Amino acid sequence: MNNLNQVENKLLIESIKTLKENPSMENEQKFFDEFKKSRVIVPVKFKPEPKFDKANNLILSKDVEINFLLINDINKKSYYPAFLDFESFNKWKNNNSDVYNIMFDYKGFYNLLNNTTNIAIGVAIDPFGLNIICNKSLINKLNGDKQEEILEKPIISDPKIYPTSMVNALYDYCLNNKDINKAYIKSLIYKNQVKFGIILDKTCNDEIFENMKTIAQQFSKGIDLVFLNIDNELIKNSIKDTDIPFYEK
Repeated sequence: MNNLNQVENKLLIESIKTLKENPSMENEQKFFDEFKKSRVIVPVKFKPEPKFDKANNLILSKDVEINFLLINDINKKSYYPAFLDFESFNKWKNNNSDVYNIMFDYKGFYNLLNNTTNIAIGVAIDPFGLNIICNKSLINKLNGDKQEEILEKPIISDPKIYPTSMVNALYDYCLNNKDINKAYIKSLIYKNQVKFGIILDKTCNDEIFENMKTIAQQFSKGIDLVFLNIDNELIKNSIKDTDIPFYEK
């Protein structure tokens, strides 16, 4: 078995805490750098059940089937849980004797999330503690994949479930930024996915989107975010005079 007592991830934990306390591009990059270097504990089940040798190491059959366990949020979205140490994994496992573990880095999650049979939308790191969400697009970005282009035009509407915490955090950011005139939030509804669209009327360049994304991802619960200028072709005619911005200078 993996020696979970040797799994600490102190630097990764520190980077997550710093990012949550002070969201910024610099701290986000530090988290990315630590995550890319780290190995985490991933719960699995084996079929057939493994045996153990005298040293208590797992003996797996040649045709073993590995089933990765998932957890769901309140919106029934699925994630691969990633535990950072023995204590948190064992507490979640709760003496379930058929639950084992393997060690993963971000590339392992990249392979899982891009498998044709995958149903998860991301990875929940320390899900019952610090709980930081890395959605599929972020994992793909860490792997060096180019960001997917928007190939289909979505239906744009008001969010059915309003992300109050995220909007409040973005409002505070806008309040202290003189370059933002107005900010709106919309749902971008695609054939197989819904994204949050953050639409800005601003006077600065698009680098501001990276700062806002760092803040918003902490509250998006794995839902992908799209940041757009108010004059973007995608949203022309979608913002009406009756629409109320969540921020206005």
